[in-house]
Amino acid sequence: MDRVSRRPPHYKVHKHLNGGAKPAEVLKHILEWHLEGAMFLKADIIGIFEAHGFEHESAERVVSLLVEKGDLRPAGQGFWRYEPEGGEG
Repeated sequence: MDRVSRRPPHYKVHKHLNGGAKPAEVLKHILEWHLEGAMFLKADIIGIFEAHGFEHESAERVVSLLVEKGDLRPAGQGFWRYEPEGGEG
């Protein structure tokens, strides 16, 4: 049987985030909705964090931590892919 997505629509998630979500919820949203399964340049990843309310320096630090942890990996030609430990890769 095909997997059925039970997540709410993206705009509803953003409405919740804008309504005062905790930083951990925002981080989880970025990782699951925007980064997982896609390739981005590091500058674009930082921009995604900034677009969700992170200060530039904080966004850079989170990206650095993801690289150090091994969850953000080079994918070639300057692109990076978010592949959390234990996830499919």
